[in-house]
Amino acid sequence: MADFPKFQLAVTLLAVLMASTLLAPVAVAQSAADTLAVVGHAPPPVANATATVAGTGGFSTYYYWIVARYGGGSVFPIGPAMVGNAAATIAAPTSISVNWTPVNETG
Repeated sequence: MADFPKFQLAVTLLAVLMASTLLAPVAVAQSAADTLAVVGHAPPPVANATATVAGTGGFSTYYYWIVARYGGGSVFPIGPAMVGNAAATIAAPTSISVNWTPVNETG
């Protein structure tokens, strides 16, 4: 009989824990007044992406996508910039040059 109060206490604590877990999302739900709408233009992606082979060519094709990363995040990638006459293995003295027109956050 001595263990009965411990069991009852454990069941009571479990019931309180379950109730607080179920009610917690309701207590922290945001109202419409707590939301913030941000209106603005997304920064532009880079433009005019090109890729060229320097050195020994071949029959392999490579694709490159360029992603502009700003302080507020990334924008959609531009590309693919394709090079279709590259060697199967790119090693010195062969290289692939990828170029694009840079932009800033305001365009």
